[in-house]
Amino acid sequence: MSWPDWLTGPGITSLQVTPQVFSGGVLVTPAGPNVIVDFFGVIDDLEYEHTAELRSVTPSGSRQRHNVIVETGGAFTLTEIMRRTAPVLVFGQANNSLAALVHGYDHFKIRFVRASFGYTYYGVIGDFREHITQEKCTLRARFEPIGTVEAGVTPTQNPTYTSA
Repeated sequence: MSWPDWLTGPGITSLQVTPQVFSGGVLVTPAGPNVIVDFFGVIDDLEYEHTAELRSVTPSGSRQRHNVIVETGGAFTLTEIMRRTAPVLVFGQANNSLAALVHGYDHFKIRFVRASFGYTYYGVIGDFREHITQEKCTLRARFEPIGTVEAGVTPTQNPTYTSA
């Protein structure tokens, strides 16, 4: 099936959310069927926000501010379009999958591919909202970053942006 450009975004060909659990102090994908959920075609909005925490280290004799980066991170916000009834497993996904994932797990691996480049991001659920209206109803989840070194996964950079 061919998807119109306004529905898929600029070149996004895949968007997967995989729950993660700690096993032996390391984040791993849990066993079981349909663990990787593909949200391609049912996402209303995907947003990545990069943040940096700064500290001023201005010498006492200077009036010019001099900031250094102490922490960096970023958050992904995903908005899924709710469906009234379960579709016939379009792209292997169940009905309103984001709610099921958020209520079942705390840690996630998010992977999306745009053109020939892909993002891989490890995060913990931050906020979750269900927006019910007479028109389009949505589920919105914000995933906050985790330290991949502390979680025992590679690479040490989070997120990674690589050639797909």
